[in-house]
Amino acid sequence: KKKLEVNTISQHWHCWVCNIAGRKLVTLFRKLNVERTKISKLVSLLDEVEYKPTKTTTDTPVLHLPEGYRPLWQLDKLSPEYRNAIYYLKGRGIGIHDILKYRIGYCRKGLYRGKIIIPSYDANASLNYFVARAYYEDDVYKHKNPPTSKDIIGFDLFINWDEPIVLCEGVFDAMAIKRNAIPLFGKTIPKKLMKKIYEKQTKTIYILLDSDAIKDALKITDKLMKNGI
Repeated sequence: KKKLEVNTISQHWHCWVCNIAGRKLVTLFRKLNVERTKISKLVSLLDEVEYKPTKTTTDTPVLHLPEGYRPLWQLDKLSPEYRNAIYYLKGRGIGIHDILKYRIGYCRKGLYRGKIIIPSYDANASLNYFVARAYYEDDVYKHKNPPTSKDIIGFDLFINWDEPIVLCEGVFDAMAIKRNAIPLFGKTIPKKLMKKIYEKQTKTIYILLDSDAIKDALKITDKLMKNGI
């Protein structure tokens, strides 16, 4: 499964398999042993674009569900897109109770057409992220991330911080676990989540990453245990 994500505007890149990342496309080219002439051409192209990082502000940008989002708990049996989306979710063990709890929807049009939309809400019930997963297996782009940071607490609205929490990689893992599960949207703990773990003085955490992330799980374990968790 090819899981190398490249942002051609910010130049940030990240491999979700080996967890190697960088902030410059030139670095990626060098890691791939690209010819020097092509690297020089890339540099000249980047100079022409004159990329400038977006200035950071104290205002948090408001995230919205994508255009064309339709809730799946509203029956639309005449729509083949609706039926295919429901069929995909059933194959993942997701039923109507999960659809209602997590406000799962889908898109028939727009940039997220043909994708299941699974929102994540913070403790104040404000949207802080959403996952888009194609329900057609022949779709070239299985996943499409929203234009926002992953430094969030996934499914924060459903978490009871007085009880042990479970850390997993994705939203489907969290929904399968059912209770107090937080998706990391990767293999590392976001800064905001780590901060809240310390603030809430969480004492017990279960780490359930995928089988290819044993080293990452051990790093997280070591870090948490050093802090009395």
